[in-house]
Amino acid sequence: MKTRGIMKNRKIIIGLSVIVFALLFVCGCGKTPIDPNNCLHTTHNAETGRCVECNKKVGHYYKNYKCTGCDKTTEFIWDGLKYNEAIWNPIKKGGSYKKGTIDELKYNTTAYNIKALTGEEKTIEQTAYVYLPYGYDSSEKYDVIILVHGAGDNEGYWLAQGDYKPTDTTFVGTGNYTKEMLDYVFANNICKPAIVVTPTFYNLAHDKGNELAGKEGSVASKQFGHELVDFLLPKVIETYSTYAEGTTDEQMKAARDHFAYAGLSYGGYTSINSIMSYCLPYFSWLATYSFSFEANEIFEKAKTEMVSYPLHYWYYSCGTEDTFYNDSTKMYKNALATVSAFKDEENCRFVEGYGANHTYEFWLTSLYNTLHKFFKD
Repeated sequence: MKTRGIMKNRKIIIGLSVIVFALLFVCGCGKTPIDPNNCLHTTHNAETGRCVECNKKVGHYYKNYKCTGCDKTTEFIWDGLKYNEAIWNPIKKGGSYKKGTIDELKYNTTAYNIKALTGEEKTIEQTAYVYLPYGYDSSEKYDVIILVHGAGDNEGYWLAQGDYKPTDTTFVGTGNYTKEMLDYVFANNICKPAIVVTPTFYNLAHDKGNELAGKEGSVASKQFGHELVDFLLPKVIETYSTYAEGTTDEQMKAARDHFAYAGLSYGGYTSINSIMSYCLPYFSWLATYSFSFEANEIFEKAKTEMVSYPLHYWYYSCGTEDTFYNDSTKMYKNALATVSAFKDEENCRFVEGYGANHTYEFWLTSLYNTLHKFFKD
């Protein structure tokens, strides 16, 4: 009987111990060991980013511009424009009564893609669309943003012009809102009013019957910088009022603080393969949306180039559900490790889009965020 009683008490003690251990584990308190790979806590140190209880490195998770686990704030939207009704609703209703206009700009250029593929020297006519901010005045000077589409699209993608297909950029089932977003941003002094130019990196986008049309994507991201600097940028300077005093090489370089480039997907590829690779003397603001690749050689070159031609800001973003997400985080870390001039959260930033995929909705949010940084003194 005595043995049976001891066994019973032992079972009770063991049972209570299991319950206490489970409670401690779930609550994450006391001296219970915590699995560092599975932190269950909700608070962390704002500066170190480490859990205050188990010391695991915990990333910030922003909602309404504030981290849910600490008091760190952000100026960027991480959860999508549509979840920020105070911003999204005015954009959806037209952006602002201060509405910009859109021009069609034609220019002649060497067909660098064709030249790279065949060796043939050929001149073609290209089209770009140009957003002019409300009240554009040719007696004033304006900053310029080159805004580029992704693979398979064209110069009409961002501003819903030309061969634009409505299905390309439908945002939450309601359509294209790039122009309305620009109107909103400039009217609310989020960014100084700027000229926004949307070109294409293709030479044969409208020539579907040409057998080279399917091949030029392999060279376009590398070649577009030549077209941009040799022909498009000079045409923009000649046509509109910018900070460049003229179109010579030195005059354009002297105005680089007023020239920016932003691109999505393959346009993001171009931001590294052309702009960071050899166009830094002409552009000091850069944005890369939803693309990644092995760019270590370019970063090594940029490390030297940025001594003379620093990037004032590089905004890099990718959605957490995008197939490029993991490689994008890796590419950003490689850039930080290679280019000493890059200082995270000072002159560059990697922004995750929570739950976002490879979509216009995310890129519009990214552009909105980017305009918080471009052309700041």
